Amino acid sequence: MATKYKGSVIGLSVDEIADAAVLGNTFVKVTAGGQGVTTCGAGQLALGVAKFDAGADPAGLTQTLWTTVHLDGLHPVVASAAIAAGARVMSDANGNAVTYAAGAGVFSRGIARTAAVNPGDIIEVFLQSPAQG
Repeated sequence: MATKYKGSVIGLSVDEIADAAVLGNTFVKVTAGGQGVTTCGAGQLALGVAKFDAGADPAGLTQTLWTTVHLDGLHPVVASAAIAAGARVMSDANGNAVTYAAGAGVFSRGIARTAAVNPGDIIEVFLQSPAQG
């Protein structure tokens, strides 16, 4: 059964500029230039999870896209496939959570607290320090 979003545990988060439209509840990584975040690719080193879709400055003063990025704690993440509760997770090519598959240059970013049954389910992920192997 899919888990509905219940909220998140207080944790460290930062507001970041997004170089493209980032979707909420997906993994993000630092841009190549180090000046913000972008959607994380498959197995890439994720900075954290975007809290909401990146959008224009609410005050309408600039065209800069931004989002809040959760760096640790328990947060909702969109699953790309079935995931068992307790499984280590990583990013897929679209920044969604998928069960971790070890490999060279592949990083896990947390543990699924709840299970996903179908693609698009929102699961709770306990974000941990990036790990390999």
